[in-house]
Amino acid sequence: SVFFCVSVFFFVSLYPYKLKNRKELVVEISSLVKKQLKYLLEDKKIDIVIPVPISKKRREERGFNQVEEILERLKIKYQQIERVKDTEHMYLLSSRESRESNIENAFGKVELNIDGKNILLVDDIVTTGSTIREIIKALKKMGKPKEIYVFSIAMAKSFGK
Repeated sequence: SVFFCVSVFFFVSLYPYKLKNRKELVVEISSLVKKQLKYLLEDKKIDIVIPVPISKKRREERGFNQVEEILERLKIKYQQIERVKDTEHMYLLSSRESRESNIENAFGKVELNIDGKNILLVDDIVTTGSTIREIIKALKKMGKPKEIYVFSIAMAKSFGK
């Protein structure tokens, strides 16, 4: 089962953080999501936290993974999975089909013991859910998690339609 939890957050602050490399905004963003994220970790008895990874190319361009920065600021331990495929920016792709094709097989196998574990995927923005679905597919190739939860700072109005 997959459960989505979304922070109520304004995209206005997320945009410069993610796309304009305004790393210092991590302080504000972290403080806004701290209570909800910590509650979810405790309430759902999360065993493993996994931030949505960015490609090596994107990390070089930006200098940081915005989700990892938030988790580190909040002192939340996490495990990484590898993004093995450079993809187009998802916000440049308008259709669900193009997003799914873009992200297909983007995540490599990582040696994590996920059997029977509650996993929390953390993302900044979920638009169509293609990235999350692809990560879940990769995780399920690794083992059998008990539950998978998704925490997103923002979610597109069109999600789920």
